[in-house]
Amino acid sequence: MINIKPIYFVIASTVFLIFQIASIIRKREFNILQVLTKYIFLNYCLYIIFLLFFPIYIDPRAIDKSQPITNNINVIPFASLIDMAKFDIKNEYYTSFIKNVVGNTLLLLPLSLYVTIIWNKFKNMKQAFISSIIFPVLIELIQLIEDIFQGTGRRVDIDDVILNGIGFFTGYWIGRKFYSAIKEMSLHFNVRLKRTHNIR
Repeated sequence: MINIKPIYFVIASTVFLIFQIASIIRKREFNILQVLTKYIFLNYCLYIIFLLFFPIYIDPRAIDKSQPITNNINVIPFASLIDMAKFDIKNEYYTSFIKNVVGNTLLLLPLSLYVTIIWNKFKNMKQAFISSIIFPVLIELIQLIEDIFQGTGRRVDIDDVILNGIGFFTGYWIGRKFYSAIKEMSLHFNVRLKRTHNIR
């Protein structure tokens, strides 16, 4: 099976560096803040992909099909959150509930923040709202397909969709709120390389 390993990030960083150097040489200019942001976003995407969709079980014997798929599906809003809160209160252990709420809320926030500020794709609130539904649902559907064919045991939960969507839309709101200020600040990080002239 495939797990999160540093080598994947090293390979991605190397490829990213090569493309950035080639782009800088061609354009003779670059923006330090944008390059740094793209690099952070690349690592974020890798982490999210591994976190949500891996490991992939290569050996069929590793797939557990003893439990029905429906056991890992919750379509009742806030049901799993309420159950988790009750369990934590009963056992005086609140870490799991907090981690679940905060983690799922923040999961897609950087994605919408990046798309809003760097790519400037969301022109209005309607687009952002629709995307805040589509992305979380798509993630859960992929996890459901993985569970059906690989028995990964991942839970498909409407509460995850709700929390992911809230985080995604929050990222858009923050991005639009500070868009102008961030764009103006980034202008101070432009670096233009001097062209060399051959002396005869």
